[in-house]
This record gives sequence, structure tokens and C-alpha cells, in this order.
Amino acid sequence: MITRLGASLANWIELFLIGGVSLTTGTGQRVSLGQKPAALFAYLALQGQRAVPRSQIASLFWEERSETQAQNSLRQALSDLRKADPILDRVIWADRQVIRLDHTKIKTDTAQLHAALQNGCFDETITTSAGMIRENLLRGTESIGQAFGDWLRDVRIRLHDQALAAVLNSIDDPQADVIKRKAAAEVALAIDALCEPACRAAMQIAAESGDMNRALTLYSRLFDDMVRVLDMEPSQATQDLAVRVKMGGFDKQVTAKQPAVLLHRPVLSLGGQPVIVVLPFQKQGSEDIPEGLTELLAEDIVSEIAGIREMSVISMNSAQKFGAMPIDFEELHKRLHVDYALSAKLRRTGPIYRLSFQLCDARTGLVVWARVLTPSENHLFSAQSRLAEEVVNTLAPSLRSVELMLHSNYKLSDLTAYHLTLRARELIFDLTKSQFDMAGPLLHQAIAKEPQFALAYQYLADWYSLRLGQGWSPDPKSDAAAMMDAARTATKLPGNPGRALAMLAHNMVIYGRAFSEAMHLFDNALSLAPNDAETIMWSGPSMAFADHADVAIDRVSTAIELSPEDPLMFRYEHFLSIANFAHGDYATAEKLGRNAMARNPKYTSNLRVTAAAIIAQGKDDDVATIRQIVLEQEPDFKVSQLVERAPFQSPERRKHFGGLLRDAGFMN
Repeated sequence: MITRLGASLANWIELFLIGGVSLTTGTGQRVSLGQKPAALFAYLALQGQRAVPRSQIASLFWEERSETQAQNSLRQALSDLRKADPILDRVIWADRQVIRLDHTKIKTDTAQLHAALQNGCFDETITTSAGMIRENLLRGTESIGQAFGDWLRDVRIRLHDQALAAVLNSIDDPQADVIKRKAAAEVALAIDALCEPACRAAMQIAAESGDMNRALTLYSRLFDDMVRVLDMEPSQATQDLAVRVKMGGFDKQVTAKQPAVLLHRPVLSLGGQPVIVVLPFQKQGSEDIPEGLTELLAEDIVSEIAGIREMSVISMNSAQKFGAMPIDFEELHKRLHVDYALSAKLRRTGPIYRLSFQLCDARTGLVVWARVLTPSENHLFSAQSRLAEEVVNTLAPSLRSVELMLHSNYKLSDLTAYHLTLRARELIFDLTKSQFDMAGPLLHQAIAKEPQFALAYQYLADWYSLRLGQGWSPDPKSDAAAMMDAARTATKLPGNPGRALAMLAHNMVIYGRAFSEAMHLFDNALSLAPNDAETIMWSGPSMAFADHADVAIDRVSTAIELSPEDPLMFRYEHFLSIANFAHGDYATAEKLGRNAMARNPKYTSNLRVTAAAIIAQGKDDDVATIRQIVLEQEPDFKVSQLVERAPFQSPERRKHFGGLLRDAGFMN
């Protein structure tokens, strides 16, 4: 029931969200609303200044109704809100497409709480409110529906973690004294008793102050709570700290300026940029979700973020093994050296897909941003453009607004082409000739089903390139033409034009020594996708062959940093081996070549460079075995033919490479 309060003199609304939903005008009058109108206003308030599509709101609040019915219900709820008090009519802005609130006229308890915590206000009222967010934000609205309940759970986690992060940053403040840091640690534990960073900070502060009993009591309490609630023990870092306390590893003195825990200060491990990993999406719900859909969405988002200069993104290949729930953030941070992790859950309800995203600090596991998108089936693949932009604006709010260059228009019917492409990729990189030969027809099938699918053209170009490089082509001239045609087509289609341009430029160097044109294409590729692992990787060998070995080493090393767990690491290591070979560091070239050989012993390009690097050092270790493997893959291999087409720009370098291979026992 909505109570009309009449004209109010107030020009702002105070909105209380912790413990329910309550609206009060600036004059202290309470605005009484029904459950859904109140929850709708709260939902809009929590979106900030963002304009929310009507379709997204309708599907979230009235998921069981038809689209027409849901839109009618939304119009009625907006009407009820506008009638409840004149101030509500003034703060709600809506057109036929979107709705937003004027936040200059709204005060929320969550925003005031966050500001207080950031300012180091840790009184009992603030602490109690912060501790209630996780369970009591918008209490009573959970019954609105499953989709709304999922959104509410996500926003509770986000706001709870933001409150906790504000307190933890006070602990990490090098300018704060021990008293303030100790108070912050105690407040953090009151907000979340299972917060290990806060417990470690409180333990360390207590131990440094000489209160070993307090430090061990804190550890014992954390240990018991984690076993009881999570069925797991504290991390090794926390256990090591407890051992240090027990062994008397602290001087009994106050260390006022020593930070106890590092949290939201960015690590910026790649050239000063934050590093993000997009984890494989998780499927939820009972309704079927087309196979391959989650992988394709995630891959598109990686491609979009790779086009942003302000951050670096880990390749999708390296992210695949870290998608299991719950996420092990400690392992993720240690293995991939990332600062942030983007995870997502996908649920289908009829024609509506619900994507729930969380961006977490990989060092702490705290949620720093969350968003729910509810696109229809027809708009599913346009959602990632808006998402990627929001990720960028969240991680780098002070940086310029970026315009994303990708506008994917995939349809669900494209998934068949995607499956064929992924299957072909598996066959290609095994480098077993019988299986490799099967990959080409699969890629042609994928292109026939979806002629605008850029990824299929990229892998088809790669297939032709490898068939030529492995000496398996029955018609090298025709295959070279087909390879260039596929690569050029990929550059003209939506997808990852930067990567496609880099692959095209690579093959122009490898099979035509067209250095001038290729260098121009590499510049364009890196401007489109400056942080994409594969785009950077493809440019490495060409730089080496063009006598820019230092640049080549730097680029391929960066590519490996962006894809440290790539299942195709043998190719990355081979390219870095080429760069070191061109630099004259034959020992490193050999080491990298042997690493690549251990991962995939059938990659003949790598075997040849490795053999040459061994001979260049005056050794002959395993050269006979390497030569035998090459000849098993390429029985007709001749050094003279290789030297003729070798991509080194310098004739002297081609001659030197050929001489090393002849010394390795290969026939001229």
C-alpha cells in the first residue's frame, strides 16, 4: 500500500537500505511504499548515475511474466513512486528506453557508511551497520524473484567487501599510528570474522606490542571459525605468522609506521598497468544453455579489454584452468600475477539470459565491482561491449574514457561454427599430420556455416602457415595464396582485428620477407590490441628477423607474461628462442628451444632453430636425435631450400643459419 504524504518542502530523499528499505524526505517525513516500488527505487539508487535499460529492470523484477506484462508492471511501479511524494517525481528520470535517478537529491546510508569508513570513523554504530550489509541489505525483498535475489546477493557481497576494503586500507596506511591501525583491524574482524588479512594485521600489531596472548587468541578464533564455517584451515601465510608469534619472533616494541598488510594498493605488474584475468563463465540454473556460449562470451570480452592501453589482460588460454568455483584467489595471484579477476555466472530463463559479473581484487578476493546484465537472446553478444567499458572505468576511473573498437554481432546459431573452430584448433596444435590434415576441412565447414566468423579465418590462416612450415603442403604456392587470403579476410571482420593484422604481417615476413609493409601492419595491430598476448607474440619473430632482436625479446616476453599458462606455450617459447638466437645468445635460445621441444617435439621450426643454437655454441648434444625427428616430419628437408625462403632480412644471417644446419648434419 502506498501512502500519499502530500506536497513536501524537502528537495532531497534519505534512503536507508541496511535492514530493509526506508525513504525519508529532508523534512523527516517517511514515504511509505509497497515492496516492489521501494525495491525498485533502491535498485535504481544503487546503480549510481548509470541509466538502466527498461528491459533489464522489467526482466529482473517480473521475470515470470511476459515482456509486455513486465513492461506494464514497470510503468505502474514508476507511477506509484511518482505519486508517493513530489520529490520522487523530481528525482526519477525516464524515457522509452532507460531510467535513472538524480543522485544530487539522494542520500543513502550505504554511501554515508562508506565515506565514514574511508575517513577512519570506526564507532560502534558504523561497525554494526557495516557488519549487517552481507545479510541485511534490502532485507525482506529476497522474495521478489530468483533473478532479483541473485542480484541482491551480488550487491550485498560488493558493498560488504567495499566496506571491508575501506577499513583494511586504514590498516595499510603507513601514516597511521598503531592505535588507529589496531582499531581498524578490530573493526574489520567485527565486519567479517573470517577476514584473514585483518586477522594477520591484528595478530602482528598485538605481537609487536608485546601482547602474544592476544595475537594467539585471534589466531585460535580464526582457525576455529574457518574450520566450522568453511571446512578449511587458514592460509599458509596466516599459519606462518602464528608460528612466528609462538617462537617469539617479535620484539616487544611498538612499530607505528610499519604496514601490516598490503591490500588495495595496485600491484601494476606489467609496465605499470593493472593486470586482469577473465575467468571462464559458470553456467547456472536448470534451463539449457547452448554449448560453447560461455566460452565465446568470455573470449570476446578478453579481446575487447586487450584493445585498452590502460590495462593488460591475461589470455583466455591461460585462464581456462582457473575457472572452478570457489575461486582460489591466492593460487590465481601467485600463478598468473594478476591484480584483478573478472568472473561471471550465466543463467537462462526462456529468451532472457542473466549474466552476473564480479570483479575481485585477486590479492584479497574482495569484490570491487559487480554488475548484472539481462540481455535477450537477440542482444546477448552486444552485452560485453558495455561490460568491458565498465571494467575499464572501474579500474582506472581517472583515465580518459575509452571507445571500444569491437562491436560483435554473433547469433546463437554461430555456436556450431565456434565448436568446429575449437575442434580444429585442438587438431592443429597436436601437430600429428593425420589429425592436422583433418583440421582444414573443419575450418572450411565453420566458414561455410558462418561466413562472418573471424576466428575461423584466423585459424585457417594459421593452419595453412603451419602446413607450409612443417613441409606438409602438397602445393606450397596455392597454400600460401590461400593463407594470405584467409588472413586478409579475418582483418576485415568483427572479432579481434589487431590479432588478425598481426598474424597477416607475421606471414608476410615468414613467406615473403615483406618487411616494410609488415612493420606498418604490426604498428596498426598493436594500436588496436596493445595488450593482447597473441597480437604481441606474432610481432616477435619478425622483429628478430629484421635485426631488432631486443624489441623481439621484449615483446615475446611480454606476451608470455600475459599468457603464462597457455597450452600453446611451445610456440611462445620458440618465438622467444628465435629472438635470442638473432641476438646472439645461443645458450638461452637452446634452453628455450628445448623447453618448447619438451612441450611439443613435432614442431620442426623450433627443432631447426634449437639444433642451430647448439651447433653455434660448438656443441653437438642431442643434435642427431633432433635431426632424426625433423626428418621424420619432413623426409625431403633440404638446407638449401630452407635458406632460400628463410625470413632473415640479412642475406648474411640466412647464410649463417644454413651453415649451422649443415654442420648439424642436415643435407644441403
